Amino acid sequence: FYVALFSDENLTERVKGPVPVEFVGSSSQTVLFTELELGKTYYVSETDGYGNPVSSGVTPDGAEYTAVFADGNQAELTAEAPEGAVEFENVFPDTPPEYYVEGVLTITKRVLRNGEPADSRETFYAGIFEDADYTTRYGDVIALPMDGSSEYSIEVPVFIGENPGDSRTYYVTETDQDGVPVAGAAGFAYEVSIDKTSVTLTGSHDAEEVVITNERPEAQEGELTVVKHLRTFSGEDLVTPDAVFYVALFADEERTERVSDVRELHFVNASEESVTFTGLELGKPYYVSETDKNGNPVDNGTVGEDGTYGAVFADGNQAELTIETPEGVVEFENVFSDIPREYYVEGEITITKRVFRNGALAGTSGTFYAGIFEDADHTVRYGDVITLAMNGSSEMSVTVPVVIGQDPGDSKTYYVTETDADGVPVAGSASFAYTVSIDKTSVTLDGEHDTETVVITNSTTEAPGIPNVPSSPETPAQDSVRTGDETPVGLYLGIFAGSAAVLLGLLIFFAGRRKRTRNR
Repeated sequence: FYVALFSDENLTERVKGPVPVEFVGSSSQTVLFTELELGKTYYVSETDGYGNPVSSGVTPDGAEYTAVFADGNQAELTAEAPEGAVEFENVFPDTPPEYYVEGVLTITKRVLRNGEPADSRETFYAGIFEDADYTTRYGDVIALPMDGSSEYSIEVPVFIGENPGDSRTYYVTETDQDGVPVAGAAGFAYEVSIDKTSVTLTGSHDAEEVVITNERPEAQEGELTVVKHLRTFSGEDLVTPDAVFYVALFADEERTERVSDVRELHFVNASEESVTFTGLELGKPYYVSETDKNGNPVDNGTVGEDGTYGAVFADGNQAELTIETPEGVVEFENVFSDIPREYYVEGEITITKRVFRNGALAGTSGTFYAGIFEDADHTVRYGDVITLAMNGSSEMSVTVPVVIGQDPGDSKTYYVTETDADGVPVAGSASFAYTVSIDKTSVTLDGEHDTETVVITNSTTEAPGIPNVPSSPETPAQDSVRTGDETPVGLYLGIFAGSAAVLLGLLIFFAGRRKRTRNR
């Protein structure tokens, strides 16, 4: 589809666009028109690929639709209100082939202990099934990571049917990570209750929530998680490619009576690792200590020939587990005064990719690539080529960890550029369809400034598959494109491919499924 901005209500004076709008597994898309003059009124219209206004159309497979602006197609931008939004719908009387009606199932997971919400670090799983016996699963197993909270929700789009009058029944249950139901299973530590055994979605009732509650019976045993960090003397995280340390639990503050096995903490390209001790007796204090592999307490140690560290428990090394609080966490650091040769201080470079067409942010299903280099000529690449999959959006970001140096005082300069899939720079290449601009030609990281963001902007004035059209009253010239990391005033234009209220308010989606998550 295409949209454009006009300066008059009769849609004869086009000032921006046309901008192509790609729908990939979605029912809505948004484009951003920027660098608009304030004190003027703008009118939005759907257009053909040449920018000619259209109020209705036909998809390639013959489905007719009408563009409906329920709240009007007009927006006035002023100094007081420099941003605006216009939304409209494409209304399909008949569902086109390849489109389908979609609903949303929200799965909410709650963890209780003794009837009260209980924070958890566990990851649980659920499955949506098409039969009451839970044999035919719909889609993938759904992960429910609690991340230290007592409640978590996730929204899962599901298929209802090809027509607004269709309905669909689904069955939700808790499973293990392989999709096998766990309710009543001997090895599952929680009692499971689910508020709805089945849900039926229709065109007029296209959203449902299923609440899965886990309650652990009164604790008979406890568990203690020990988290260890590797850090420099000044507090920067240290990454080791491969190292093993050991920890154990003791019954006394002097650490003479060990009451657990010696557990291994294996670091692989990491600065943090953890281990959980289970089956612990309640009502007793436990003292955590770093040890050697034989379980003898150590307060400091060496790594290789040149690394020395001390174990620091900033918040103490003690945890008492009770019936009310049967789970505990103790964190500590290995602080290195001398950094081992193979350890390093790590930073992060975030690469943000934006795509503009005809001066407006434009969603695309294309996949682009970038490289981080150690030289300004882009000949020595650091790590792999980085994939930037747009997935129908106009902007995406990826964060890449990079080495800064062995010491906190070290610094490192990197050079980021857009490349092809083989890591060859594409800026200025005759075969690359976009103009490339990058807001920073280089970034320098050090111990105090260990993160940076580089914005790569691609712009074009030509819509895919649409030739440039000579300027005329019917087909005005395209606007020139300005690039760079600017944040000008603009007009957000939301485009919704869905049916109007007269068609039961159903959303019409292209074939494809998306997943949305929400933490509470």
